[in-house]
Amino acid sequence: MAIMATLTEFIQHFLSKMITLLIGTCIILIILFALTVLFLRFWLKKRSSTLLPHLRKNSKGERTLVVGFFHPYCNAGGGGERVLWIAIKTLQVKYPGIKCLVYTGDLGVTGNDIMEKARQRFNIALPSSVEFIFLKRRKWVEAKKYPFFTLLGQSIGSVILGMEALWSYVPDIYIDSMGYAFTIPLFKYFGRCTVGCYVHYPTISTDMLNRVHQRQQTYNNASFISRSAVLSSAKLVYYKLFAYFYGLAGKRSHFIMVNSSWTFRHIAELWKSPSTVGSGRNLEDIQRVESLKSMCSALELENNVEFRLNVSFDELKELMSKSMIGLHTMCC
Repeated sequence: MAIMATLTEFIQHFLSKMITLLIGTCIILIILFALTVLFLRFWLKKRSSTLLPHLRKNSKGERTLVVGFFHPYCNAGGGGERVLWIAIKTLQVKYPGIKCLVYTGDLGVTGNDIMEKARQRFNIALPSSVEFIFLKRRKWVEAKKYPFFTLLGQSIGSVILGMEALWSYVPDIYIDSMGYAFTIPLFKYFGRCTVGCYVHYPTISTDMLNRVHQRQQTYNNASFISRSAVLSSAKLVYYKLFAYFYGLAGKRSHFIMVNSSWTFRHIAELWKSPSTVGSGRNLEDIQRVESLKSMCSALELENNVEFRLNVSFDELKELMSKSMIGLHTMCC
């Protein structure tokens, strides 16, 4: 009995020492991490103050606000790029004193080439110039680089590309306009930026989770996985973990914009953030609606025309089910 008591006392003393050591180690690591973050914050801001000095001051020598858009494929000419240029134009019109820059991976072209393509493709001419920062590590976000675990690979790659962008220049306001949510914490915690995002299409959606759960063979669920209960279960765990961390990164945003009620529902469910807005795009759209209302008033059609903005998908379906004619007038 005496031996057992001595052994128990020894184990308790050993565990107490180990717990104390573990707690002490954790405290030291937390302090070192905090000091590292503070140092990087100071260093990045100081470094950025010497880079692109014309962005920080206007012609009168006054401090200007710099808004940075993370859009590695800004020269692609798609719908997401149209939103980018409209957003920049709206900001420049409403706030003439701000400076805009775009982080892009489009090498081999100049900023003027990019702006000329935007003008020709979308008929968008900006009232002020835009600064471009050309990133060299865009290959890290390309899907072809990751034949397996594509979502995870591209997300880790976006952090690498985001670190290059952060190192190149720290703006006052950072906007991820292409769906790379994992870059948001970088600019928020290390760059001390006000951060926001525009989500054209979520990286992962609840629909994708449901397809894997139901073992449906689709573009994101190969047949050899859908046929296997074990592989389907493993992939579902992987998707759920990814969705959790995707939401954790995205909800760091100070403001969130989406392009539709469908995207809104998925982002609201995955990110669980109270900061999410609807499908309204910009000031130009609002002005266009007001112009149409004035025209209706001038033609004495107020009682025959009804304007409904940013309706939910369910409400849209209800309206369409009661309509005799459906007319889609949006153009690219």
